[in-house]
Amino acid sequence: MNFHVYRHSIGRPHQGIALVTMLSVVALMTVLIVAMLSISQTELKSAKVHADGQQAKQLAEVAVNVVISQLRKATTQNTNVSGLEAWTSQPGVVRRHSTNGQVQTAYKLYSSPELILRSVGQIERQLLEDDVPPDWQTNPHRYVDLNRPTVRITAQGQPLLLFPILDPRAQAGSQTVEGFSYGEQTSAGQKISGVRTTGGDTQRVPMPVEWLYVLKDGTLGSLNEFNHFVGPKPATADNPITGRIAFWTDDEASKVNINTASEPTPWAMPTFFYDQDAGYARYQPVAGEFQRYPGHPASTALSPILFPGQTLTVGQKESIYELAPKVGPGGSRAGTRSYSDPEIEAVALTRYRRERLYASLDELLLAEDRQRNVLAGEALEPERIQRSGFFLTAHSRAPEANPFGMPKIAVWPVSYRGAAYRTAFDQLIAHCATLRTASGKRSYIFQRGWADSTTQDITQEDNSILLASLMDQWAKPIPGFASSAGQSFQTKYGQDTAQILVEIFDYIRAVNLHDGNLIKPEDRINGDGNAQNFMLGYAPGSARPTSFKTFTDPRFFGSATEDDDPDASDGLKEKLGFPGHGQVTPSQWNYQGRHVQGIGRFPTITEVGLHFICAADNTNDPNNPLAEVYPHIGKPGGGSAEKGQLGINPPTSPTDRWYSNFPPRPKPNPAAGEKANLNAYPLTNGFPYGPEKTHPGYQRENWNHQLEANTPLRPGYRRVQARLLLEFFVPGAGYTLLEPDVTVKVSGLASFRVNGQSLFPKDEEFFYTGRRATHPGAQMQGGYGIGLKGLLRGREVPARAPMPADANWGKPEWIVKPAEQNDEHRCVLNYDLISNYVDINVGANGELPMELQSVQTGNPVILTVEIYSGHVGRSVTVEETPAQLVQVLQPAFPAASLKPPTLVRTAARPVGADLGREPPAWWTFNSRGAVGISQRDSLIGRDKLGPNSTAYLRGRLFRHNLAPSVANKHTMGAFFFGFDPAVAGAPRLFRTQNNANTQVKIDEAEELEGSDVVQTVMIRHGDYRLTAAKMTVPSEDWSPHRYYGKQRLAHSFTNFVSNQLPGYDYGGNTDFDKRLVPNKQGAGYANHRIPDLPYNTEASVKAQRYGDFDNGPGPHRDGPYINKPDEGNLNIVAGDKGIAYFSESSQHRTTEQDFYSPNRMMPSPVMFGSLPTSVKAGDPWRTLLFRPQRGHPGGPSRSGGTSPADHLLLEFFWMPVVEPYAISEPFSTAGKVNLNYQILPFTHIRRATGMHSVLKGEVIHAVPNEDAPNYKVFPDSTNQNGFWGQAQAKQWHYKIDAEKTLVQFDERFAQGRVFISPSEICEIHLVPQAAPGVSSHEQMESFWADHRLTGDNTRERPYAGIYPRVTTRSNTFLIHYISQTIQKARSTHADQVSDLDKVTGEFRGSTLIERHLDPTQAGLPDFATNAAGRTLDHYHEFRILQTQRFGF
Repeated sequence: MNFHVYRHSIGRPHQGIALVTMLSVVALMTVLIVAMLSISQTELKSAKVHADGQQAKQLAEVAVNVVISQLRKATTQNTNVSGLEAWTSQPGVVRRHSTNGQVQTAYKLYSSPELILRSVGQIERQLLEDDVPPDWQTNPHRYVDLNRPTVRITAQGQPLLLFPILDPRAQAGSQTVEGFSYGEQTSAGQKISGVRTTGGDTQRVPMPVEWLYVLKDGTLGSLNEFNHFVGPKPATADNPITGRIAFWTDDEASKVNINTASEPTPWAMPTFFYDQDAGYARYQPVAGEFQRYPGHPASTALSPILFPGQTLTVGQKESIYELAPKVGPGGSRAGTRSYSDPEIEAVALTRYRRERLYASLDELLLAEDRQRNVLAGEALEPERIQRSGFFLTAHSRAPEANPFGMPKIAVWPVSYRGAAYRTAFDQLIAHCATLRTASGKRSYIFQRGWADSTTQDITQEDNSILLASLMDQWAKPIPGFASSAGQSFQTKYGQDTAQILVEIFDYIRAVNLHDGNLIKPEDRINGDGNAQNFMLGYAPGSARPTSFKTFTDPRFFGSATEDDDPDASDGLKEKLGFPGHGQVTPSQWNYQGRHVQGIGRFPTITEVGLHFICAADNTNDPNNPLAEVYPHIGKPGGGSAEKGQLGINPPTSPTDRWYSNFPPRPKPNPAAGEKANLNAYPLTNGFPYGPEKTHPGYQRENWNHQLEANTPLRPGYRRVQARLLLEFFVPGAGYTLLEPDVTVKVSGLASFRVNGQSLFPKDEEFFYTGRRATHPGAQMQGGYGIGLKGLLRGREVPARAPMPADANWGKPEWIVKPAEQNDEHRCVLNYDLISNYVDINVGANGELPMELQSVQTGNPVILTVEIYSGHVGRSVTVEETPAQLVQVLQPAFPAASLKPPTLVRTAARPVGADLGREPPAWWTFNSRGAVGISQRDSLIGRDKLGPNSTAYLRGRLFRHNLAPSVANKHTMGAFFFGFDPAVAGAPRLFRTQNNANTQVKIDEAEELEGSDVVQTVMIRHGDYRLTAAKMTVPSEDWSPHRYYGKQRLAHSFTNFVSNQLPGYDYGGNTDFDKRLVPNKQGAGYANHRIPDLPYNTEASVKAQRYGDFDNGPGPHRDGPYINKPDEGNLNIVAGDKGIAYFSESSQHRTTEQDFYSPNRMMPSPVMFGSLPTSVKAGDPWRTLLFRPQRGHPGGPSRSGGTSPADHLLLEFFWMPVVEPYAISEPFSTAGKVNLNYQILPFTHIRRATGMHSVLKGEVIHAVPNEDAPNYKVFPDSTNQNGFWGQAQAKQWHYKIDAEKTLVQFDERFAQGRVFISPSEICEIHLVPQAAPGVSSHEQMESFWADHRLTGDNTRERPYAGIYPRVTTRSNTFLIHYISQTIQKARSTHADQVSDLDKVTGEFRGSTLIERHLDPTQAGLPDFATNAAGRTLDHYHEFRILQTQRFGF
């Protein structure tokens, strides 16, 4: 068999497969390589993008560093400039001002070719004209819009339009954020293209700035009009342009801080009898209602942003409280729940204090439980928060340095006696005012320890250092405000500079006199079972404490009833105070040989008078039925008065009358069985009045024990007696109540002569505040209330022959204890300023005058009246201060011929529980009386016993605290007996029996019904603040009353508060223009509210020229007060028959912890505004000026004053805010709003929202001149819950019209000027909203001329709340920026930018930076003793608080 063999080439088919395989592998490898190359390229691109992004972010840090560098240079003193500079901040710029206020340098905080402007005189114009050209949008290489929006898609798939800085939709018709607007025109008239003001999502508000270009080596420059790089170095191929940055810096202090702001409900000390003032009294803020504390950052409103244009309900306000951290609802519920309401609830501070602060505005969206925050029932949306972002911030802080860069002095006093005397508030406030030094620490706060000492507090070492430091600074020109090197407070005020400083020291020292937080349960002294006089004096077992923690002596307590205090702690209610409660002895300071005295809270004397009464009379009395027998005796009994005028003890016969000239123990007395003496009385059977035993002259009840036994007055004679009266005044009127603890020593009494006879038995007498130093009348508040009678209750008359001393005069248990010596003359009950009895010849019909003379003929009697703090002669413990001389007064009494006093023949009317008094009660000062004592032959030997009955015959010192009149007739509360003269236009509260209307008839009634004589001398100018501030008040400061020597009653003495006494000088129609505020006829002050001002030209002209008087608290009449900080009053009027402050104004319950707050008491140093500035110069009625007023010397020169303006004194003080958390840190405070809200260079945008928020809670109080009869009285005196208001068409309160007010800001900004000092707010008129006749600030001078009844303290009140919440310097800044990296095209010039160049990376965002001061850092000097040319600014550092990328 044959096989065929085939031969094949094995390689060909195998080679094909291999080729295919190979090609596949190559293709695969190619794909892999291409993929790898592609991935590598992508990664490279990603890396490049990332690198460019990181480089862009680093470029953004360049912007931040540029701004920090600008700020560091701007806020640090330039040592190459003569004189100190002041710096101010605003959005976009920080300026440095020379000593005269001219801008020396401007540091731009936005990208600009020229970051620093140095052309003095041109800088303001340069800043205003620093606008981009109209075609800026056509040159993107040179200009960029920092506010260019972007769009993001929400989780719901909806587009979200985001703006990096300002959402223009905040301008939305009626929902536009208050104070915000924008347009196309800048302040220089330049049009900004791209602006769209309406259209919702189409609205745009460009914020264009120039790019700054960055070279490879970090050099910064800009482009010129040809887009060529201009900088310190040229751009080259080796050093090319690598990026660009644009930025603008916002001043966070121009926004409202969500961590400090809230929503205010106004509160102030109740002053006028007006509905809203009554609301202040009734709805007082509870502890934790920070939004109601004047000047607290929480009183800055959020509603202009969250509820623009709305008047908020309580519910809306409380929704804001829930949103704001550490503030909550409750308490008075925005001023709608009374403090006396048993259902009132305290703010839940424990809960709200646990809330944390917002770290950023974004956190406003969610609550701590991660749930959406709710506002007025609606959940907050991101869009709403974004639209609020330009107006709100979570971080704003301002420095607290004075104009010289030194630490400010805190205006809250703390004790130097140890921690037990300080509260937690005190400690925290002191911490805010303390810095470390090389030798320890220095606290820039005044300290106190001893309220009764004139020197211990002011000479305390730390205080002395601070005072000396302030005096040194006040001798220098104020940086930013001095037109010459010699223009300083020292040159303005001279010797009064130290005087003003000691007044300020004392003012601060007298704040918070009775801190309830220092009263522990064991300190509550129970006074039950003991009368108040026991608790207040030196009675055996009395418990006057010497160890207590409050600054002044404490209160004691007693059982409370449900009516007067349903919430009383442990069933106890506060009663009166121990001696010295509420009293602060003025400080006396010796500064470089100049002696000055503060005011403290201490009584001075403003009027001194002699009060003469007729004790017995033997002139013709036609009503005396007894016949004259002996010419040397005249009619037996002499002057007489009708019995039974009160309806009691009716006369039994025509001869049954009250007789003044029957001496005791007539000899012989047939009623006593004595034998006749025919030699002495031949015509009357040997007896003085005949043998009839029932003759009135023999009856004991008719004997006048002020006559010597058996010695009647001779015919034509009167026996007179006098007392010296002192009217006290305390300029620090208000609460806490005042329980004076003083000694008055009067010398020179022996110089008085009456008809040639010595008047007083001794030249020197003492007067002590006693067991009832005060009466439950408003004298407890100080002011006029202490007045004439405030210190006279419960007094006892000394022995003046033939009268023995009153029953309790010199009583051993009431002698000053513990005593240095047992001296009955040092009994605190004594009233020893009582004269001898003097018999004067007045003629048969009283026609002869009484001559008041001096022992030195032709000269006035000049008394020396010394006032001591404490009781002279009292031994003290180590915890007490011995009595110290405070003041010497030298009133001068000219010689005068006076109508003599006449015998009072009219009974005193009943009033209240007092049944009235028969006429003999008027005939004696002795509280026991001198006539009608039927059980006694003699008072001698039994002088410690009073009458057994007959209270209606007790003398003038018995119950003289009654209401003075009833139906125009005298009660014993009248104190004097006499009639108001018939003066046209003057009220006549004290009338004759037949209501005589002519002066002739009144003069006749003085002879028939009786009249005392009162002649006074008074402080001639009426500004008792000057009197209180003097160590010596010389005779030149005194002048006789205008009717001195012309009429019997010549005085201006008043009862408690201001109820007048007989003969009070009201003034008539011709005097209305001479009052404190000129009154129109028919529209004068209410009769019992007429301010106490002498009717002389000097007093009226000086009092009226500047309006520097104060409105008194509650019912207190207006006058020369010092605006004492209000410590609150929670008194509950039983039966709901009134409210605290207005009803029972003397009754006081302290706020203790429930209503207590330092900021409620002391909002700011503007409270100093009523302190006098010309004590040494002797210019009255001129005080510190913290409000606008043309022509006032306290204002700046440009408004007719004398520079430096007084308001610059404010810049040396501050009130730290420590509630609800430490809003203040050492020398900085959060939440302040910058007055300089103008935005540079974007003047087409106006953001005045912060100032709207500040002004929202302030109220202008203004009383029109025609309401003089009304503003201090109830509309219906029988209804003490009814006040003036809309029902009577009255408007005395006004909201502030923010826009009309801020016109003054805009006018300033339009001139290129800014506020250098926050105190310049005091030069701005606050324009009332909807006030008749006021359309702009230009009418405000006229407005206040029509509202002159508004006192200085009331006009300055809103400034006291505004000033602490504003600033002109910020510590926090938000930098908005865009940074881009650039790759230069090879085809373009290295120094030119064109469209061919490529932007390779971009970063948009913002960085928040803060200047801060570490109070514990090493190297801090003692600024008070050796600052070594350094200021606080040198020790501030910068830190970044947060950085946020836009759109993420």
